[in-house]
Amino acid sequence: MPLWPSSHRRTMEHVMKPAFSKQPAHPAKPTTTPPAKTLKERALHALLFEIIGVILFAPGLAWVLGQSLGKMGAMTVMISTVAMLWNMVFNALFDRVRARLGFAMTLGARAVHAISFEAGLVLAVVLSMVSGLLPALRGARQDPVRALRYE
Repeated sequence: MPLWPSSHRRTMEHVMKPAFSKQPAHPAKPTTTPPAKTLKERALHALLFEIIGVILFAPGLAWVLGQSLGKMGAMTVMISTVAMLWNMVFNALFDRVRARLGFAMTLGARAVHAISFEAGLVLAVVLSMVSGLLPALRGARQDPVRALRYE
Protein backbone atom coordinates (compact mmCIF):
# COMPACT_ATOMS: atom_id res chain seq x y z
CA MET A 1 0.00 0.00 0.00
CA PRO A 2 1.47 3.35 -1.02
CA LEU A 3 2.14 5.96 1.60
CA TRP A 4 0.67 8.78 -0.46
CA PRO A 5 -2.52 8.81 -2.44
CA SER A 6 -1.92 8.71 -6.19
CA SER A 7 -3.16 12.27 -6.74
CA HIS A 8 -0.68 13.56 -4.16
CA ARG A 9 2.16 11.56 -5.69
CA ARG A 10 1.62 13.21 -9.08
CA THR A 11 1.71 16.59 -7.40
CA MET A 12 5.00 15.75 -5.68
CA GLU A 13 6.53 14.48 -8.92
CA HIS A 14 5.48 17.68 -10.66
CA VAL A 15 7.09 19.78 -7.92
CA MET A 16 10.31 17.72 -7.83
CA LYS A 17 10.82 17.42 -11.58
CA PRO A 18 12.45 20.85 -12.23
CA ALA A 19 15.00 20.19 -9.50
CA PHE A 20 16.20 17.05 -11.27
CA SER A 21 15.96 18.25 -14.86
CA LYS A 22 19.08 18.45 -17.00
CA GLN A 23 18.60 22.13 -17.77
CA PRO A 24 21.11 24.45 -16.10
CA ALA A 25 19.92 26.54 -13.19
CA HIS A 26 21.22 29.72 -14.82
CA PRO A 27 20.64 30.33 -18.51
CA ALA A 28 23.75 30.59 -20.65
CA LYS A 29 25.07 34.05 -21.45
CA PRO A 30 23.85 35.23 -24.81
CA THR A 31 26.71 35.37 -27.24
CA THR A 32 27.24 38.53 -29.20
CA THR A 33 28.25 38.04 -32.77
CA PRO A 34 30.25 40.82 -34.35
CA PRO A 35 28.77 42.43 -37.42
CA ALA A 36 30.19 40.84 -40.51
CA LYS A 37 32.07 43.37 -42.62
CA THR A 38 32.84 42.67 -46.21
CA LEU A 39 36.33 42.97 -47.62
CA LYS A 40 35.17 45.98 -49.65
CA GLU A 41 33.93 47.75 -46.49
CA ARG A 42 37.16 46.99 -44.66
CA ALA A 43 39.28 48.24 -47.57
CA LEU A 44 37.29 51.47 -47.94
CA HIS A 45 37.43 52.20 -44.21
CA ALA A 46 41.16 51.54 -44.02
CA LEU A 47 41.90 53.51 -47.21
CA LEU A 48 40.04 56.61 -46.03
CA PHE A 49 41.72 56.42 -42.63
CA GLU A 50 45.19 56.17 -44.17
CA ILE A 51 44.59 59.00 -46.66
CA ILE A 52 43.69 61.27 -43.76
CA GLY A 53 46.82 60.13 -41.93
CA VAL A 54 49.09 60.90 -44.89
CA ILE A 55 47.58 64.36 -45.31
CA LEU A 56 48.01 65.11 -41.60
CA PHE A 57 51.48 63.64 -40.96
CA ALA A 58 53.55 64.14 -44.13
CA PRO A 59 53.99 67.92 -43.66
CA GLY A 60 54.87 67.49 -39.98
CA LEU A 61 57.44 64.80 -40.71
CA ALA A 62 58.98 66.93 -43.46
CA TRP A 63 59.33 69.82 -41.05
CA VAL A 64 60.64 67.78 -38.08
CA LEU A 65 63.10 65.67 -40.08
CA GLY A 66 64.23 68.44 -42.41
CA GLN A 67 63.30 66.47 -45.52
CA SER A 68 61.28 67.50 -48.55
CA LEU A 69 57.53 67.09 -48.52
CA GLY A 70 57.83 64.73 -51.51
CA LYS A 71 60.16 62.35 -49.67
CA MET A 72 58.14 62.39 -46.49
CA GLY A 73 54.94 62.02 -48.49
CA ALA A 74 56.39 58.91 -50.17
CA MET A 75 57.49 57.54 -46.81
CA THR A 76 54.08 58.11 -45.21
CA VAL A 77 52.35 56.49 -48.21
CA MET A 78 54.57 53.40 -47.80
CA ILE A 79 53.95 53.27 -44.07
CA SER A 80 50.23 53.81 -44.49
CA THR A 81 50.03 51.06 -47.10
CA VAL A 82 51.60 48.63 -44.66
CA ALA A 83 49.36 49.96 -41.89
CA MET A 84 46.28 49.52 -44.06
CA LEU A 85 47.13 45.90 -44.81
CA TRP A 86 47.90 45.26 -41.12
CA ASN A 87 44.60 46.92 -40.19
CA MET A 88 42.61 44.61 -42.44
CA VAL A 89 44.44 41.46 -41.31
CA PHE A 90 44.36 42.38 -37.61
CA ASN A 91 40.67 43.29 -37.58
CA ALA A 92 39.70 40.13 -39.46
CA LEU A 93 41.64 38.04 -36.91
CA PHE A 94 40.20 40.02 -33.99
CA ASP A 95 36.66 39.50 -35.31
CA ARG A 96 37.29 35.75 -35.53
CA VAL A 97 38.56 35.64 -31.95
CA ARG A 98 35.60 37.72 -30.83
CA ALA A 99 33.14 35.43 -32.62
CA ARG A 100 34.76 32.34 -31.12
CA LEU A 101 34.93 33.67 -27.55
CA GLY A 102 31.67 35.62 -27.79
CA PHE A 103 32.63 38.75 -25.86
CA ALA A 104 31.09 42.18 -26.25
CA MET A 105 33.06 45.24 -27.28
CA THR A 106 33.26 46.85 -23.88
CA LEU A 107 35.59 49.70 -23.07
CA GLY A 108 38.21 47.22 -21.87
CA ALA A 109 37.93 45.11 -25.03
CA ARG A 110 38.25 48.22 -27.17
CA ALA A 111 41.34 49.28 -25.23
CA VAL A 112 42.96 45.86 -25.69
CA HIS A 113 42.06 45.97 -29.39
CA ALA A 114 43.60 49.41 -29.91
CA ILE A 115 46.75 48.75 -27.87
CA SER A 116 47.45 45.38 -29.47
CA PHE A 117 46.87 46.80 -32.96
CA GLU A 118 49.22 49.72 -32.42
CA ALA A 119 51.85 47.61 -30.70
CA GLY A 120 51.88 45.14 -33.57
CA LEU A 121 52.06 47.90 -36.14
CA VAL A 122 54.76 49.95 -34.44
CA LEU A 123 57.01 47.14 -33.27
CA ALA A 124 56.82 44.82 -36.23
CA VAL A 125 56.44 47.10 -39.22
CA VAL A 126 56.86 50.84 -38.87
CA LEU A 127 60.11 50.86 -36.90
CA SER A 128 61.82 48.46 -39.27
CA MET A 129 60.59 50.34 -42.32
CA VAL A 130 61.64 53.76 -41.05
CA SER A 131 64.99 52.47 -39.81
CA GLY A 132 65.73 51.22 -43.31
CA LEU A 133 64.30 54.16 -45.21
CA LEU A 134 65.88 57.09 -43.36
CA PRO A 135 69.50 55.92 -43.84
CA ALA A 136 68.70 55.30 -47.50
CA LEU A 137 67.37 58.85 -47.84
CA ARG A 138 70.50 60.25 -46.16
CA GLY A 139 72.71 58.14 -48.39
CA ALA A 140 70.88 59.33 -51.48
CA ARG A 141 71.91 62.92 -50.69
CA GLN A 142 75.62 62.07 -50.68
CA ASP A 143 77.92 62.23 -53.64
CA PRO A 144 78.42 58.59 -54.71
CA VAL A 145 82.13 59.06 -55.49
CA ARG A 146 82.89 60.45 -52.01
CA ALA A 147 80.74 57.83 -50.33
CA LEU A 148 82.54 54.95 -52.12
CA ARG A 149 85.99 56.45 -51.52
CA TYR A 150 85.78 55.51 -47.85
CA GLU A 151 84.54 51.97 -48.43
